[in-house]
Amino acid sequence: MKNRTLKCILTGILLMTVVGCAAKAPTTDAPENAGEQQTQKAGDAAAETTQDAAGQDAESADASADAKVGGEEDKELSDEDFYAEILDMDYYILANQEEHEDFYMPRAMLTYAYSADGYDKTKALEYSGYGFEDLDGDGTNELIVGNLSDDPNLEKMIYAVYTKNNDVPYCVLSSTDYTHYYLCSGKFIGYEQNAGSKMFSEYGLYEFTPAKPWTKLVTLVESDKGDDDSVVWTKTDVSGKEFSISENEAEKAIAEYKDRRIAPAFTAFSAYDPQNPEDYYDGNAYSTFGSGYNSWNEAYLAYLEESMPENSTDMSFALIYVDDDDVPELVVDTGFEAGGCQILSFYDGTVRVLQTSRLYFTYIEKSGLLCNSEGHMGYYYDYVYKLDKGQWKNELLGDYYELDENATEDMYNEETGRFRTLHYTIDGEETDEETYMVRLREAYDLDKAKEPLSYLRIDDLKSFLTTGKYVSDGHRYELFVEDCTWEEAAKKCEEKGGYLACLTTDEEFKIVDDLIRSEGKENNVFYIGANRVDKFGYHWTDPDLTQTECTGEGYWKHWLDGMPSYSDKLPDGTEIDEEYVEYFYRKSEDKFYMNDIPNDVIGYYPSYKGCMGYICEYN
Repeated sequence: MKNRTLKCILTGILLMTVVGCAAKAPTTDAPENAGEQQTQKAGDAAAETTQDAAGQDAESADASADAKVGGEEDKELSDEDFYAEILDMDYYILANQEEHEDFYMPRAMLTYAYSADGYDKTKALEYSGYGFEDLDGDGTNELIVGNLSDDPNLEKMIYAVYTKNNDVPYCVLSSTDYTHYYLCSGKFIGYEQNAGSKMFSEYGLYEFTPAKPWTKLVTLVESDKGDDDSVVWTKTDVSGKEFSISENEAEKAIAEYKDRRIAPAFTAFSAYDPQNPEDYYDGNAYSTFGSGYNSWNEAYLAYLEESMPENSTDMSFALIYVDDDDVPELVVDTGFEAGGCQILSFYDGTVRVLQTSRLYFTYIEKSGLLCNSEGHMGYYYDYVYKLDKGQWKNELLGDYYELDENATEDMYNEETGRFRTLHYTIDGEETDEETYMVRLREAYDLDKAKEPLSYLRIDDLKSFLTTGKYVSDGHRYELFVEDCTWEEAAKKCEEKGGYLACLTTDEEFKIVDDLIRSEGKENNVFYIGANRVDKFGYHWTDPDLTQTECTGEGYWKHWLDGMPSYSDKLPDGTEIDEEYVEYFYRKSEDKFYMNDIPNDVIGYYPSYKGCMGYICEYN
């Protein structure tokens, strides 16, 4: 049962997600030159695109036009045409009488009416319906999917609402087993969570809006547990002001809200005629961000502008080549395991997104194959995907779980690079470790797999997508050998019309490395423009950067192993803070490294007298 659940969760997240879905509710170490080689490769592709923008953009535009209904760009799609893929998949789920064990994605509730309460599965297509209504008054209809069964618990319930965003359907909200939505008079959306429970319950009314976050609060009544375990009721008005109310007032407000519920005008799925055959959706493992873009540069920029959170501190990005065309895929590394990576593809004007489970993945360059291999706490996986014409498809879903605590050999298998567990499954079918690895290697050649070798931060990525150049392209650098403090060096660079060098790309690091070598100053240690501005974070001092962090993905290979350490101890035991950064050459490795240091290096380490210097950068 566990394996079936795991497969179900993955399938719900990937196979069934042809469009993106709002998170919840209205509550709204690599070879030394690897980085250079990989980013240069991406640079070459971008340069070709930007240098020949007119021709390529026109060609992409033609392809996009052809992709639209019959190539007729001006033909207005009907509602059923626009939402066809959503309706098709809903239809096939109902026709196949599928059951979801986890109410995580929109289609899970779709099966509730006939599976959870014993309804006749042969009539599944009659128990759910769909309809179209312009909820926000923008002239475009939203798709509403909801209940048609006579289950009193599901009366008038909406299972999901989709709207048009970036020329594709977008899931705005979806009901779960504890979060329910309803259409209310005035085209408002009713919302309730944990209904019937006075403690930790919510009843709300929202106005649907034509832009993100798609809903606007009208009123909300909540119950919670007080300090003395009593029930405390609060109400939030349209201005967002919260105030306490009595239980009687709460019950009256809830009754008024429930009286506003109306039954949408639904067509039963039994009357729907799918536009695509069922096998069209086999193995789909992506969400569609948008369509109608003239170039991959434009498309990826649109994604960044719309999808990046306000705080992108830990995020990093890479351009890689998964399939064999000249268009790179964009990796968005969220910087935290739960967020995973989003990997964007572009084909015929459309951007599709593969969401990885956690962060780690590899790919076989130009093969179309990518493998998301990771896990923790006894549950691990190898998910292999194939990229074909912009679409990510499941090639192999491998799960292995429950650590073998009684293993006579080491729990970690050095040969396979994986933990030994008690259970192994391939595409949901139980197998053994040996067969698992054979099947995995047949689908994905682990010996050819590679990781992204060079990462970018948002400033350089956006500049690159816009101009084909990084922020630092064309900058000039100058070396100075002078005994001074970091702060004195920073001031001297400013007086010269520049600033302490801020090295944000592998290319920029190489330019500085080559400069130091060409001047024969490998024995000197140079201050660069990075310091510690908070408890743990080191940042570039260039005020024009929006993402200034100089640690994390893409930077660790430039830091001395184990650094930054944030502090150090002198021989006499005195502890000193290390809040600034130097750049130096390690002869034993023939490599340059960043290292954290105090402001006055010579003051603490007199032996550096005559060796200190700094690097100025000029725009």
